[in-house]
Amino acid sequence: MTIETDFLHALKSTGLGPAVAMTPCADGKLHRFRLHDERAGKRSGWYVLHDGAIPHGHAGDWRSGERVDWFPTSDRDGKIFDEAAWKAQAERRQDERERGHEEAARKAKALWDRLPPARENHPYLMAKKVAAGPARVMANGALVLPVMDATTDAVTSLQFVAPDGGKRFLSGGRIKAGCCRIGPADNDRTILCEGFATAMSLHAATGYPVVAAFSAGNLLSVADALREKTRGLRLVIAADNDTETPGNPGITKALEASLLTGVPWIAPPRPGDFNDLAIAYGNEAVALVIEAATDVEAKKQLDAMFGPSKEPLEAVYERLAKLELGAYDRIRTAEAKRLGIRAVTLDAEVARRRKVLRDEAEGRSEKLSGRAIGLYDPEPADDAQDGLQLLEDLLGDLRRHVVLSDAAAAVTAFYVLFAYTYEAFSHCPRLSVVAPTKNSGKSTLADWLTAVLPRAIPSENLTVSTLFRIVDRYHATMIIDEADKLLVARHDGASELIIALNAGWKRPGLHLRTEGDAHEPRAYSVFGPAVMSGIGDRPPQLTERSHRIVLRRATKQEFRKLERLRADRVEPQRLLARRCARWARDHARDLAGADPDLPAVLANRSFVNWFPLIAIGDLIGGAWPQRLRAIAEAAAADYDDDELGVELLRDIRAIFEAEGDHLTSATLAGNLAALEGRPWAEYGRSSKPISANSIARLLKPFKIFPGDIWVPGTGSRKGYTRALFEGAWKLYLDGENEEENTSTRPDHSSEPRDRETSLFSKGSGHFSNREDDTPPRSPKPGATPSETYVPRGLADEHEGAGGNGHFSHLCDQCGADSGGPDGMASYTYGDRIVHLHGSCLHFWQRHNREHPTVKIDDL
Repeated sequence: MTIETDFLHALKSTGLGPAVAMTPCADGKLHRFRLHDERAGKRSGWYVLHDGAIPHGHAGDWRSGERVDWFPTSDRDGKIFDEAAWKAQAERRQDERERGHEEAARKAKALWDRLPPARENHPYLMAKKVAAGPARVMANGALVLPVMDATTDAVTSLQFVAPDGGKRFLSGGRIKAGCCRIGPADNDRTILCEGFATAMSLHAATGYPVVAAFSAGNLLSVADALREKTRGLRLVIAADNDTETPGNPGITKALEASLLTGVPWIAPPRPGDFNDLAIAYGNEAVALVIEAATDVEAKKQLDAMFGPSKEPLEAVYERLAKLELGAYDRIRTAEAKRLGIRAVTLDAEVARRRKVLRDEAEGRSEKLSGRAIGLYDPEPADDAQDGLQLLEDLLGDLRRHVVLSDAAAAVTAFYVLFAYTYEAFSHCPRLSVVAPTKNSGKSTLADWLTAVLPRAIPSENLTVSTLFRIVDRYHATMIIDEADKLLVARHDGASELIIALNAGWKRPGLHLRTEGDAHEPRAYSVFGPAVMSGIGDRPPQLTERSHRIVLRRATKQEFRKLERLRADRVEPQRLLARRCARWARDHARDLAGADPDLPAVLANRSFVNWFPLIAIGDLIGGAWPQRLRAIAEAAAADYDDDELGVELLRDIRAIFEAEGDHLTSATLAGNLAALEGRPWAEYGRSSKPISANSIARLLKPFKIFPGDIWVPGTGSRKGYTRALFEGAWKLYLDGENEEENTSTRPDHSSEPRDRETSLFSKGSGHFSNREDDTPPRSPKPGATPSETYVPRGLADEHEGAGGNGHFSHLCDQCGADSGGPDGMASYTYGDRIVHLHGSCLHFWQRHNREHPTVKIDDL
C-alpha cells in the first residue's frame, strides 16, 4: 500500500472522505476537495500531505474546524520512525510556515492599502442588506476584508468575497486568531461571531463593537486572544445555528469556546445566522436575542416572541442520519432523552432516513422517478500545467473530430478554459454554435464539449424550471443542443428560457421565483457558462451576449481524416479536463485581478464578452495575446441591430452630402445598396438589398420617420430631409470620438492597424467572412455629384486642387482619385488638412481618434 493510498483510507475512516475518487498529492501544499456530504461546487475539505523520509499529513473540514493528523507506522522503506528526526522535520516545516505567513502578510498589507472602499450597492452587500463597513473592493468586483491579528491588530491575510457569496483567503496567510473588527473598541461589551455579514447585522442592531472570526473553528482562538489583550472584557459569542450542516458546527464550536473560556454564548432561535434573523425579523429581534444571553427578562421576551426553541423531530432525524456511525453512537442516548423517546425508536428512524440518503446518492429514490443527475467534476491533475501546451493540446484534439476555422477553433478552446475560471469574472458570455445545415458537426462538437467542460449537462428538451435549479444546485455547464428548436418564439416557454439565459450572463445572475403554498420569493443563481448549438442563428438578445462560431460541412477529404468521437471512449478528453482544472486552480487568482487592454473597436457587450478570453490569452502568453485581439477586432467589425442603426446614420449622412437635402426612400435604399463593403447590399436573413421598410425600421429608435417630400417632375413621394437627421447625427456621430477617448477602454494609437483576415460570419462580436473594413476605392455607382466648396486659399495649398473649387486629389483614407467634384470634402485633423470621400469619413474617424475630424465648412 502506498503512502497516498494509506492516507486516503485514513481520511475515509475519520469521516473526511472525498465525494469523488481522488489521488492525494504528496507535494506539501494545501489542497481543497469536496467532502462526501457536500453538493457539487463546494470544497470544504482540505489536506496537506508531505512526502520524503518521514511522510505525514493533515486534513480537515473548514465548516466545522475539524482537523486530523496522520502518519504511517513506517516510511516508504519499511523503517520505523525516528522520533528525533520527526521532531526536527516538524520544526523545519514550522519555520517554513512562519516565513510563508510573513510573506503573505506583506502582500496583504500592500494590496489592502491600495484598494478603494466598497460601495453600498455591491451585489453581496445588497443581498445581505448590510452596510459596507471596513470592506474594500477589487477591480473584478470581489469584496476584500482584512484578517487582523486579534492581539496586535496587524493585517495578516485577506478574505475575498465574490458578488455571489463565494469566499476564499489569500494563499499562505495566517487565519488562526485572525479577525475583522466592526466599530470602535469598547470594554463594556463586545460581540464575537463568525462571518462579516453577521457582524454588520449585529453591529447595526445593537451598536456594540463586533469581531468576526471568519469561521466557527476560529472562535476559540479569537476569544482567547481578545480576553488576553483586554482584561475584564465583557464578551458574548453569537453563534450560527447550522441545523442544515451535520453536527451543527456553529453551535458546537460556540459551545466549546464558551466552556473553555467561560464566555456566554447565544444562537438565533431559528436556523441560520444573525444576518438571516435580521432580514426575516428585523434588528429589534437581533438585539433581543443578544440581550437574552445575559438577561433573564430578555430571555422571557424572546420565548414569548418565538416560542421555546425546539428543533422539529423530522429535522433531528435528518441531521442525525448524516452523521458517521461513531459520532451518532456518542450522542444517540442524550438525543433520545432530550426528545423523550426510546433510543431504539431513534435508531429505527435514523436508519430509515439513512437508506433514503443512500438511495438518493446512488440515483434511486422511493419518492422520485428517474435517476439522480450525475456530473463529471474533473479532479485537477497532479502536475502543474503549461498554458501554451495545454491550449495546443485542446486545439489538436478538437480538430481531430470537428472541422473549424482557425479563429473558431481558438475561441472554442479558450472558452473551455474560461468555463473552468468563470468565477473570476463579472460576466459570463455564452458560446453559440451555428450550423448552416445538417451534418455540419454540431452534435460532434457538443459531445466533445460535454467531455471536456466542467460539470457539463447536455440537454435537448431544456425548460426554464430545469435550467435555474440545475445551475443553482450543481454549478453546471449547460450544453443546449437543438437550440434552433428550443429558443424560437413558437416554442412554448422559449421567452422565459431566453430571459434566464440572459440573466446568467452577468453577476449576480439571479432568477426569481415564488415557492411553496405561501408563494415565498426565492432567488436562484443562473450565472455560469452555457453552450447553445443549433442550425441557424440564436435570437439577437442571446447572440449579442455570446461568442458565435459558425461550422461548415466537411469535404470528403476532410471527412476521411476526422476521428470518430465515441461517448464511451472519452478518456483523452477527460484527461484534458483534469489538466484544465489544474491550470484553472493554479491561475484563478491571477485572472481575478486581470485588467487587460482591449482593442478600441470593442464596445459595450463586445467589450464585456471578449474581456475574459483576452485576459486568459494574456496569461497564457506566446502569440495568443496578439492573435486573440486580432480575432476580436475582426469579429467586432460586423454589426448587430443596435450597431447597424449607428452605421446607417453614418452612411446616410455621406449620401446626403453627395445628393442634397431631400431623398426619397427608394433613392436612399438604392444608394445604400450601392455602397461596396457595407452590409446594405446583402441585408437580413434573405441577403437582399435593403428595402425602404427596413430603413424605416432601423431609424425608428432614433425618432426619425419618413414623410412626404416633393420631387420635381414626379410629385409627392415618401422620403427624408436632412433636417430630420441633424439631431441624431450630433448625438450619435459628432460626439463619438470624445466619448470613446474618455471611456474605460485603453487609448490606442491613431496610426492605421493591420487586421488579421477574419474567418467569421455576421453578428455582433462574432465571426465574419469579410477580410477588413476598407471602404470602397471609388465613388459609389449612380451617385449624383454635388459641388464641394473649398474656402479661398485652401484649394491652392493642396496638390491637384482645381481653380473651380472641385477636388481632383487623392482621398486620405482609401487613396482613390475623386475624378471630379464627387463628394470629396476637406477636414481639419489636428494641424493637418485631410480630404475624404463622404463614404470614407466614418472609416477615417474609426481609426483616427487622437483629434476630432471637423469639416472645414463648419469652422
